[in-house]
Amino acid sequence: MFKSLLLVVFLVAFVVIIFMVSALIVKRVIGKSVKSLLSGNKSGIEGSYRHYKGAECEVIGVATNATNEEEMVVYRKQDNGLWVRPRAEFEGYVVVNGAQVRAFVRV
Repeated sequence: MFKSLLLVVFLVAFVVIIFMVSALIVKRVIGKSVKSLLSGNKSGIEGSYRHYKGAECEVIGVATNATNEEEMVVYRKQDNGLWVRPRAEFEGYVVVNGAQVRAFVRV
């Protein structure tokens, strides 16, 4: 009985340690607090977009540039990997054939 209880305590401690190490890795890689990730806080920008040149992408979220603390939109292009772009540029306008259009439009 004592060995079984000791084994359960050991397993619970092991799971807690694994969770804590995983949380530290997630926090370091993504740059957000684990608390905000687990609580489901979103930036409100997530979703599908089309670039003015026609490419489709999926916004994953907003990260903070470690150098200057500028907000960066993290998105996945359907054809080739992850990209980042300053949020102001992502939400901004470009001139196409003399007309101002949004650089990215939600689809």
